[in-house]
This record gives sequence, C-alpha cells and structure tokens, in this order.
Amino acid sequence: MNGGEDKIEFKYFDARGGTHKRAHRWEGILPNLERRYRETESQTVRDELAKYLGWRPCISCGGARLNEPARFVFVDNRSLPDAVRMTVLDAYALFQSMHLEGWRAEIATKIVREVGPGADGFEFFDPLRLGMNARL
Repeated sequence: MNGGEDKIEFKYFDARGGTHKRAHRWEGILPNLERRYRETESQTVRDELAKYLGWRPCISCGGARLNEPARFVFVDNRSLPDAVRMTVLDAYALFQSMHLEGWRAEIATKIVREVGPGADGFEFFDPLRLGMNARL
C-alpha cells in the first residue's frame, strides 16, 4: 500500500507487442494517489481522487473491519483485531509457539492447519523474506 525502498523488476508492454523490463522502487498505492491529487490541474480528477484521501474508522467496529462476533474472538490472549494487525513474521512466531490443549486445541486445529507453520498460507508468504513490515 505504501510502497518501499527495495527495487522491484517491472515488465512493460509496448504498442507493438514488445516487452521492456526495468527495476525501480514501487511508489505504492497511497503515495501515488496523494501525488496525483497534488499534481493534477484537473478539478474532475481531483474530485475523484479526493474520495480516497480521507480515512474515518467505522463507528461500529472502530476500524477493525470485523463484525461484532469476530471482534470477540481471542488468539493466545490477543483479540482477533490485534492478531490481524501483527506482521506476518510475528503471526508466524505466534502460531509456532502456541500450545493449546483440550477444547481449545480442537477448535484451533482447523485454523492452525490453514494458517499455522507449514500451512500453505504461511509458506506462500514466506515470512522470512517479507520481514517485519509485511502485514496479514
């Protein structure tokens, strides 16, 4: 969303069907919208981009983007909204260190199978490569 300092290789297609590769920093969606808003001379473009510049948390969920029952789910003494704000690396460490017993283990089995260590979800993200700035 906010871009980064690392250079990424981009592949561009021209009108004749050719391709060009270039490595450069990805500006990010939010900085791009802000820059375009500042630089445009078109009021129509500015009005359209203005829709995306404000941020107001939902009155009901406080910006958690989860329904009420989901906000009362806890993962290792963390609310689900707190857990989803963790970096991928922190979430990976949480699931590796989690030792559940009894009914908690039964409930968590399916979830941990989907998102825990060794699951396709974490292997896909490769948390060691994404590092601390990657969010779930």
